[in-house]
Amino acid sequence: MQIVETVQDVRAYDFRGQLTYVMSAGRQYVLHDYEVRNALRDGAVRVLGSLDERLPRYGGQSLSNERLYVPFTGGLGDGLTQVSCLKALKDQYPDCTIDVSCPLIHHPVLRCFSDIAQPTEYPTPVSELTRYSAYASLEDMTEIIREHQSKPSHQNGLNNFELFSRTLQTPEVHEPVRLVLPSEIREPWDIGPSTTPRIGLVLSSADNMRSYPLKAFLKIAEGLIEKQMAVFFYGQSREIQHPIPDSPPWLCNCVDRTPNTETLAAMISQMDAVICSDGLCMHIGGLLRIPTLVIFLSSAARIAGGYPTVFTHFADYPCSPCGAVTSECPRKFPHCRVSEHPDMQPRRIIERLMGILQYARRNKNHSRVPAIH
Repeated sequence: MQIVETVQDVRAYDFRGQLTYVMSAGRQYVLHDYEVRNALRDGAVRVLGSLDERLPRYGGQSLSNERLYVPFTGGLGDGLTQVSCLKALKDQYPDCTIDVSCPLIHHPVLRCFSDIAQPTEYPTPVSELTRYSAYASLEDMTEIIREHQSKPSHQNGLNNFELFSRTLQTPEVHEPVRLVLPSEIREPWDIGPSTTPRIGLVLSSADNMRSYPLKAFLKIAEGLIEKQMAVFFYGQSREIQHPIPDSPPWLCNCVDRTPNTETLAAMISQMDAVICSDGLCMHIGGLLRIPTLVIFLSSAARIAGGYPTVFTHFADYPCSPCGAVTSECPRKFPHCRVSEHPDMQPRRIIERLMGILQYARRNKNHSRVPAIH
């Protein structure tokens, strides 16, 4: 984390065109390293020094009656994982105050955990740092990841909660927090009761190596509809980069109808199960305790460990997991070859889902799941 001074007004947007943060010219802020690089490239800021020069890093010291500053780094999936680590810390020091500095678009979801931490302004003005006794950040996670990269399989190494708690130096996470949506978020998107199982399929970015192919998702939808299940498509057309066919019976096309995270969470909370690639919806499904089947291609399935209702599906492929995130395959293939493995075919995904629904019903992880015949 860096201390910067702005030389001009800055307005940052996400890929949906939503405003994420604003910085006024001539003021000093705390900014994430990669955003500093972007701002320097645009000539918008000058670097004054590291956050470590202004505020000590949390290293396991007592936080009794203290205030901890947690600057937001990474995507919202990382932020939601981080909340469980902060709860473990709050349980140890009930009288401490934890502030998570994050973009305004993430505040509605993070306010659901207000008993653990409060979302605050991002980027943080330097003048606010005097309120805190220490800060905790995920920016040093690279060294811990490098330590475990020698364990290439999906099942070895650290899961997300173990990795995050070691980086933040918080106590061990024994169970992730639950995401409980308030009525003002949930009720406007209520789709009513149903005796038909509702399955959410989250269509992810076409230029991401983690993404299961759209054509395969459409085959899964066809197979589920044949089993008289209601299928809901979620995603953003800007990412999917392909038109979705006209909706047949039992298919609800919700692409571009979840403009923000709280809307997406409200819709997913009404599903009987979710199928997605590695990404934000894995964390939302896990925190909502919705049976969630996550398809892993280039990333390691071990990161899903810790969520009681998240199930992983991956193939034993020589180059997987390679860790690629963008559209560029390390072996220069146009798409992730793992999706072509027999175990990754739509028929196998549907078989896994049927077993998960039966398991969830027997174990009462999700009481609305009806019997599957």
